[in-house]
Amino acid sequence: TVNFQGRMVRLTAKNAARKNPYVKGLRINRRSWKKPWLHLGALRRGAKLDWKLSSSPSGWGRGRKLAPPSFGDR
Repeated sequence: TVNFQGRMVRLTAKNAARKNPYVKGLRINRRSWKKPWLHLGALRRGAKLDWKLSSSPSGWGRGRKLAPPSFGDR
């Protein structure tokens, strides 16, 4: 649990172990989350992040549509 500006952010990781370094999925407040990045606003309100980990790579977080927003000129 992390205190983020007075709000609690709870982090759990199912199957957390050295042998499981890959992210297989993420749920934020019980909702499936496909992107490998978070909106800061979600943390400011408090949140529960449930990570699902795996021993092998998965397709989670891959793809151009899942990339974080860019505010540069490119």
